[in-house]
Amino acid sequence: METARIINSLKRLGLTEYEARAYIALLEHGEADALEISRRSGVPRTRIYDILSRLESNGFIQGLKGTRPAIYVALPPSHTLKPLKDSIVEDIENTLNELEQLYLRNSS
Repeated sequence: METARIINSLKRLGLTEYEARAYIALLEHGEADALEISRRSGVPRTRIYDILSRLESNGFIQGLKGTRPAIYVALPPSHTLKPLKDSIVEDIENTLNELEQLYLRNSS
């Protein structure tokens, strides 16, 4: 899958363009510091720390402790996307059940 399609898929899952680009850059190149991630992803240097903080808070990346400058590593996609997938599937199933009940109630 080409990078643009992956970015669009991640955006549909709730990531911003910059978050998706930074996460992909880490997946492609392994661990890196913020400036290297900025360079590889095209995320502006003025935004990279905020983006990395959000990715870390949401469980997509991890900062390695005790490194200067801070080094980040991407967590495996199976680890990061499985809870999101499960949540989306559950939301769809709940919505479908509620809509079916409405339909059945009003179609009699």
